[in-house]
Amino acid sequence: MSVRIDIAGLRPEGIAVVPSPLAELGMALHALSEPGHHPGLQGWATGVTARLDSHLADRMCEADFLWRTTFSDLFMPVAGVPGGNALPGQTLAEDLDLLDKLSDEQFVDAALEFTCALPYSAPGPGPLADAALRRRA
Repeated sequence: MSVRIDIAGLRPEGIAVVPSPLAELGMALHALSEPGHHPGLQGWATGVTARLDSHLADRMCEADFLWRTTFSDLFMPVAGVPGGNALPGQTLAEDLDLLDKLSDEQFVDAALEFTCALPYSAPGPGPLADAALRRRA
């Protein structure tokens, strides 16, 4: 899939294109969980999967809703940092530090936003404060 972004009319100093180590990790996890979608990576995915500790592989399966068919905003925490001017970290540790800056509510919203477990239009407490929403999530 290709993405086209029209930046015509934007000031050059307002544009930054930088890699995100955490986003790259998310893409790698996606390729591991959906190797059929990425035939050019099947050799890599097979090799990595063969070397994975079975406990880690099981844990990855439990969380694959974050990267299998959709891509969780947890892999782009810079989008939730107040002020909107942050850039991804230069290292995975720096990206994880940005993730730590999200409030508990922001973290849960980002993790669950695409699961359809929570209604977008429902105002009020989220799953951290509402037991019924927590069970649903």
